[in-house]
Amino acid sequence: MHCRPSHEDNYRFIPNRASSSLHLQGELAQSSGFSFLLRAQLFGDHWKSPRLKYSSRQPNREKENLPCPIMESTVSSPLPDFQRILPKLPYKVLDAPKLLDDFYVNVLDWSSRDWLAVGLTSEVYLWNAKTTEVMRLAYYARTHVTSLAWDRSGNTLAVGLDTGKVQVFDLEKLQLIRDLAGHASRVGVLDWGPVVLSSAGKDRKIIHRDLRESKDFLVSLFAHRQEVCGLKWAPDGQQLASGGNDNRVKIWSLHRNFPVTRLDQHTAAVKALAWSPHQHGLLATGGGTADRSIRLWNTLDESSLVHTETQGQVCSLLFSRNTNELVSVHGYCVNQVLLWKSPSLSRMGVLTGHTNRVLYMSLSADGSNLVTGAGDETLRFWRLFPIRDTQEGPSELDLSFGELR
Repeated sequence: MHCRPSHEDNYRFIPNRASSSLHLQGELAQSSGFSFLLRAQLFGDHWKSPRLKYSSRQPNREKENLPCPIMESTVSSPLPDFQRILPKLPYKVLDAPKLLDDFYVNVLDWSSRDWLAVGLTSEVYLWNAKTTEVMRLAYYARTHVTSLAWDRSGNTLAVGLDTGKVQVFDLEKLQLIRDLAGHASRVGVLDWGPVVLSSAGKDRKIIHRDLRESKDFLVSLFAHRQEVCGLKWAPDGQQLASGGNDNRVKIWSLHRNFPVTRLDQHTAAVKALAWSPHQHGLLATGGGTADRSIRLWNTLDESSLVHTETQGQVCSLLFSRNTNELVSVHGYCVNQVLLWKSPSLSRMGVLTGHTNRVLYMSLSADGSNLVTGAGDETLRFWRLFPIRDTQEGPSELDLSFGELR
């Protein structure tokens, strides 16, 4: 056996392509997808699996999916002297064919039980970070997956579809437990609140569902003039942020059916939303191609704290749970992963390697590893943050917001 030296593990994340008329199909680790992974791990480049091409489809016409317009120079500014040493290469790369290159969907999420869920057009696959097991959870013959979200227990996965349906799966039973209607078109974003599952999408509607009820109890909210492409509950479950293709951010209270705050300083679609786990009421927002900025807000007094310009479309934001840092991933025209100090938004470093816009990211269960997904049909895994000592417990919330500069 010949093993080639490498600084990173490169695996084929290829699903079983056999045709099937089943609407839902569970497949365990011995599936062909896992076989590809196993052969690639053992034999490296000496074994090649067949590549499959995209099926033809109409191009997206939403503004954030249009080709990058002519812009000012995208040369990155020098990094500050305190730049942290970051990994030069990902420690693992998974090939993810048919990972959608679409700004308006969210098809990657890492659970608290270390299962990574990824939507590959018409299929939902699960990958276990501890055992490298792969299973196909669901296959859809007539639609495709547009959003994924694990609940906080890591045992329940919500899947949003292009048809407007939301389906809920039990991981232990590997079966569909709820099939929910309510949206008129694609469900592009999902998030779990303290007692509700929230969904939103192209029909401009936000729906809250209390799944503890045996019946489909829901509340519908309207406030955006165009598609809702961002949705994120605060860690304490008291506030919800929504971002839209109308360039607006709305802040909702758990106890109100109307937005309590409107943030309107972005000049492009706002998909990227993140609440700080370290400072109560601190929200980060990112704008699309015509905006390219990241802003921090104090939602307790509705004030704008600080903002910075980036060189590309802001596709997703994420606060580290283990350090007071913020990660952003970018599309047109830079395809980068950037690390920022919070709350000053001082740039700390950059991760490169993706060859197309970086649309998705999520954190591992212990908060130390970051996975990024891009239009180049790869998932890249980075060892980015230290592991917190679990005996210390969660950090206390800083209500003062401190010094920003």
